[in-house]
Amino acid sequence: KKEYEQQVEELEAYKKEAELRQDDLEKFKKEHRLKMEAKPDGSIISTIAIILVALILETMLNSNLLADASSLGLVGGAAMAITISAINIVIGFSIGIFAYPQTNHMDRVRSTLGYIFVVFGFAIIFVFNLLIGHYREVLIDDPDSSGVAAVEQFTQGIFNLSSVESIFLVFIGIIVSGLSCWKGMTLNDKYPGYSQVTRQRDYARETLYEGKEDALDELNAIKDECEEFLQTLLKKVTVDYSRCTSLYSMFFQQQRLYESYINDLIQTGEIVLSRYRQVNRTNREDEAPAYFDDEIEIDFKQNPTIPDLPDIKNNLNQVVEDFGSRIPALKIEFAKVVEGYRKKIGAIEI
Repeated sequence: KKEYEQQVEELEAYKKEAELRQDDLEKFKKEHRLKMEAKPDGSIISTIAIILVALILETMLNSNLLADASSLGLVGGAAMAITISAINIVIGFSIGIFAYPQTNHMDRVRSTLGYIFVVFGFAIIFVFNLLIGHYREVLIDDPDSSGVAAVEQFTQGIFNLSSVESIFLVFIGIIVSGLSCWKGMTLNDKYPGYSQVTRQRDYARETLYEGKEDALDELNAIKDECEEFLQTLLKKVTVDYSRCTSLYSMFFQQQRLYESYINDLIQTGEIVLSRYRQVNRTNREDEAPAYFDDEIEIDFKQNPTIPDLPDIKNNLNQVVEDFGSRIPALKIEFAKVVEGYRKKIGAIEI
């Protein structure tokens, strides 16, 4: 009881925390006029896997496209491709996870700012990838030129890309950014902050339910352990009773053997004395002494006194029977305690 009072207190604390998180969620839904439940969280593992696949594919494709423009060949092209891919993924994912949800906010100012950031973000992606296309063409024509030449060519004609490979490079970057943006948009609920509040509520609930399951499992385990202990104790007492009974039987058997041995000695003594008197009378010339006619009495002065041991066998037997009869009642008592705490734990709901 002492152990499980503490567990119940801990579960009450978990319940209070879960109720607070539930109140926070209801308050959030009321303030933002939300009726539908939050969309389940997207799989983080799936998101990371898709982004990594996109990173690898874009890097592999861009490596070949940039290899001709790099003085280090394929290695240099791969280094530039990884950098470009990482930038596209970070910008696209940031738009999807941060800017897009703001477009659904009930506050018009925040919603408008969200749209502005989304448009601005995609504009950055578009311009950045076009600049990368121009950068490739400049490096192919003049490998010693710096990025300044690419910017100059970009300002002279933003869509003036003469190489199909450069155009393909631009489209790859835009597609990867769009894919990253989509994964960012679907990772959480489309309304900003809704998934975070729901996630806190769900975590508090999960903690409460896991605590309840653990407490019930431990409760059942200790119930089984107590019942097993009672059976073991009864078995031990029964064995001790059997040993005591055996010792008593051995003692009284030895006592009877000893008494038989004493009786045999007395009978042998009487026979010997009788025979002696008979032979003596036959061989003597005078009269036999008068005491020859007395009854032969042999008294062993060293006859041991057998101690009067207390008969605890019956008392021990009574203890065993009483203990055995109490086990069902003890099991019922344990079951009541377990059921009481099971009801207490089960009543801790939100």
